[in-house]
Amino acid sequence: TGRRKTETIGIFQARRAKRWWFLPAVPAVFKGTLSLVGRDLWKPASPSSPVELSIKPGLTGLEQVNQQLELSLQDRKRYQLYYLKNYSPFLDLEILMKSMFKQKH
Repeated sequence: TGRRKTETIGIFQARRAKRWWFLPAVPAVFKGTLSLVGRDLWKPASPSSPVELSIKPGLTGLEQVNQQLELSLQDRKRYQLYYLKNYSPFLDLEILMKSMFKQKH
């Protein structure tokens, strides 16, 4: 499965800059291997971090919405913990909306 994961991420990296880069991920979202909202897809979870391991990688999330801030490892963990403690469908909806309307720099 490690090879499959690498191939999948390669597809996303090639298309990341384009508007519809996420389309190859739609089947993975329906299968449950990815989430619409979750931890950063591009940064691997630390096996020693139960917080990171409890959040699926997602197409968007608090880390991704705030990525222009050059997040440190501690900032990423803080966002992940906040997401776990305050999870609600409304929080997911808010993150999705912020992702859709986020201005590209």
